[in-house]
Amino acid sequence: GDLFEEIMADFLREAKIKGKKNSSNGSNGSDDKHDKMDSDNDNSADEVTNFQLEEGLIPVAVTVFDLLSMKTRVLRKGCAARASRASACFPVLFQPVNIVGLDDDDNDDDGTGTKNKKSFFRRLMNLILPETLCIDGGVLDSHGLLGLAQVHPEEERKRIVNVVAGTFGRGGELGPMEMPAGVDATEVLSISIENTPLCGPHNMANGPRAVEAAMNAINAVLDVPMHYGKGKNHFILNIDAEAFVPPLQKS
Repeated sequence: GDLFEEIMADFLREAKIKGKKNSSNGSNGSDDKHDKMDSDNDNSADEVTNFQLEEGLIPVAVTVFDLLSMKTRVLRKGCAARASRASACFPVLFQPVNIVGLDDDDNDDDGTGTKNKKSFFRRLMNLILPETLCIDGGVLDSHGLLGLAQVHPEEERKRIVNVVAGTFGRGGELGPMEMPAGVDATEVLSISIENTPLCGPHNMANGPRAVEAAMNAINAVLDVPMHYGKGKNHFILNIDAEAFVPPLQKS
């Protein structure tokens, strides 16, 4: 778990540095000024903080399950690498993650609009135990949709694109009427990307191959007709990525 978080933090930190450089190069001014700004960015690379969820250009809401409160929690701010680690924390396989600040203004909702303020007992227990012990939010939020209620809550009519790696499981795809409370979806497109290489602790090399296969498969089916799903304004697109899987590179 620590290694996963470290890799994610480094990846996002590098992306943050590149974003700052691109922003500087896109501004008006002389080349000398640009060179100086790039140099300053290089010199301060070690000082760049971890990427925060609230810094995303697109609103982000990550669901995790807190073992201490036995509730699904929605993360809207804080370290993106740590949130990713908690969200990917498969029970038993990885150790739970302590995320501090879940009771702050932006991170105290369970996805249903109910505030999770600490009781006196919880505050007392935090003197002994961590504030939270978070694992994969799929425990109660298998489709990862609870966070949508907190993304642009002022919008009453939303078009939802629900993408999963693999199939939608026994419950199948969810239509507009089956979205979590507060989502207010008018249309839903359910996309499943199937037959990508399996990723896990013993086959981490499959990660980049799965991403590349998914990207190429999606590009290839942009003009493919969709199927009608459950109820009105529900559409389904099943993508077979097997033909787009790149060969495994020999070490």
